[in-house]
Amino acid sequence: MIGSGTDTDRPGLRHRNVLPPPSCRRWVRIVLCLLVLGKFVAAAPAAEQTFFDELPVVLSASRLMQPQDEAPGATTLIDQAMIRASGARDLAELLRLIPGFQVASRAGHTPLTTYHGLSDDAPRRMLVRVDGRSAYSPYFVSGIEWNKISIDLEDIERIEVFRGSNAAAYGTNAFLGVVNIITRAAADTPRARVMTRIGDDGIRDTRAALRADLGAAALRLSAGRQQDNGQPDLADDRRIDRADMRLDWRIAADQQIEFHAGAVQENLQMGRFDDPSDPLRDRNDDTAFGQIRWRLTRSADEELQVTYFHQQESSRDAYSVLLRNALDPAPPPDIIDMVLASYGLSPDARVNVDFASRVIRDDIEFEHMLRIGETSRLVWGAGHREDRLWSPAVFNTDENIVDRTSRLFGNLEWRPAPRWLLNFGATAERPKSGEMHMAPRFAANYHVTSKHTLRFSVSRAYRMPTPYETFGDLQFREALSGKLIRYTLQPSPDLDPERLTATEIGYLGRFLERRLTVDLRLFSEQVSDLIERDKDAAAPAGGDSVLGGRVAPRYRNTGKARIRGAELSLIYRPALNKWLGFNYTNLDINSDGLRGTPGDLLQIQLPLATTTVPAQSANLFAHWSLSEGWSASASHSFTGSMNWYATRTRLVVPAYHRTDLRLARRLTLGRSRAELALTLQNIGSRNADFTPEQAVGRRSFLTFSMEL
Repeated sequence: MIGSGTDTDRPGLRHRNVLPPPSCRRWVRIVLCLLVLGKFVAAAPAAEQTFFDELPVVLSASRLMQPQDEAPGATTLIDQAMIRASGARDLAELLRLIPGFQVASRAGHTPLTTYHGLSDDAPRRMLVRVDGRSAYSPYFVSGIEWNKISIDLEDIERIEVFRGSNAAAYGTNAFLGVVNIITRAAADTPRARVMTRIGDDGIRDTRAALRADLGAAALRLSAGRQQDNGQPDLADDRRIDRADMRLDWRIAADQQIEFHAGAVQENLQMGRFDDPSDPLRDRNDDTAFGQIRWRLTRSADEELQVTYFHQQESSRDAYSVLLRNALDPAPPPDIIDMVLASYGLSPDARVNVDFASRVIRDDIEFEHMLRIGETSRLVWGAGHREDRLWSPAVFNTDENIVDRTSRLFGNLEWRPAPRWLLNFGATAERPKSGEMHMAPRFAANYHVTSKHTLRFSVSRAYRMPTPYETFGDLQFREALSGKLIRYTLQPSPDLDPERLTATEIGYLGRFLERRLTVDLRLFSEQVSDLIERDKDAAAPAGGDSVLGGRVAPRYRNTGKARIRGAELSLIYRPALNKWLGFNYTNLDINSDGLRGTPGDLLQIQLPLATTTVPAQSANLFAHWSLSEGWSASASHSFTGSMNWYATRTRLVVPAYHRTDLRLARRLTLGRSRAELALTLQNIGSRNADFTPEQAVGRRSFLTFSMEL
């Protein structure tokens, strides 16, 4: 169904849902069912009372350790209990629990995540960090390669999601938000752990982990395989092998060194069943990294740390296409040879495609935190990153593309009065070539009482063009003659950074003896110099090709987008492992960027960015304990219609509901603790989250885990 819009008093069009919002009756029934189930939720035992005395501490909002109500922006926490109760197999699935996020699957092995839209099939405006290491890798289109993160979900201590731009703390990649993943200390993990999972669509997962205590050090080793057949009717089987190691070594009373290393091997099925120009094949990806972090704690008021990591990635994806099979529209068989001859090509002309790539990243960062007097704290530091990219097919050169960035950052926290807390933060970055850009932020938190806080912030952020956007030069040539067959992307060396100005007003409150938390965020995000792909750009001189004429897309700074809306998060948590939560997001986006081609009936006749957010989305989730070791979890979400605007047909995905259930039983086997869990995902009617024709149905799997 094609989206609709109405004129506004500013350039561009406003996005409206093509389907009505979720039925009120449906939500009332869901809430009543969960409230009935809530009778199983008992009051928190006295031993857990300290859990509710203070708000959780966040570590990454400003690079300072702060209570949640003193962070300079809205921060959502997902702890280990929530991760387990969700039944998620992948990290990306957890973001469905966060207001404002959109989650989809381009294929069964390619999860997509974005915050507040402005996305396509390769989102790149959000940062993911793992124990201080950036997992942002916009080398070849996308920004976050979720499959290449080596950690086991069971090894995650907590996930902090900063909802909104945090470039003031982490620079250009944190343009619209930050997902900060913190793993457990090695000493806090079980001595041994195993897990096995089987289910629909060929799900076959296994994991194992060991912990060793080595005097002043503790070591954790984990390894596993994730395997399934992907989505029906798509060539997207996957097999992912992961290994991860963390060593925590206390070398002195005030010093600690943390070693972290990991490797991932992926075997992904690629291609299409019905397209000879995109044949079925296997793509193999390898990723490995090593990280060392040294921390010196001089006192409770001063700490220094230095973090360095080295990462290497490689990919192999090669195939050959007979040109006679790629002609579109395909002529009758008896004249194919004549068509090829008219271009000076033989009947067996072919294109050899080889998307081999290699990436090497080195990153070093220094950070210093200290208290200044009784009312102020300061964190400051500097870092340098260098990426070396090699991919002849993507960049049309055998030389490395070198991308260097230096950064200087700082955040001052000042308490001018008991009820007021002010944050002044900024990051300055200079790329290899180009001017330095400053991303500042000012935030003020006012504590009305110890349970109620008002927050205001204003910030500026920049997103530097990725190497793919700047240097991507995709040309396909006939193997023998070298004749240009198709030109699918030309370089865009004159791109300017995207610029964001964000304003936020927030409220964080606690009720019912601090067990109910209410988080409300109102925001306005103005993006200028938006980078979008212009598919109608003229090819440079000499760009004639057999297929595609003289047209070759390129990236351009096309216009503006303004996102305004509200996010509401409620969570009632009477005990550590019992909760009832609700999230709701309302978004409105205007844009005057690229529009569709008037003659193309499958093309959205709106600025493309305008349709990339659902006007409304919501999520209701709960977890409760039953008798005799039984527990249950439920999650129901609604996502309004939207468009991942670089999809094959560029059609709006209709609004949809999704319901997940998990039932688990805790077991005691000798000295071991075990759990058997049944997870049902997407109960109900089939729905699509990426393209309308890519609908999926229910999936179920059984998980057995045991630990010592």
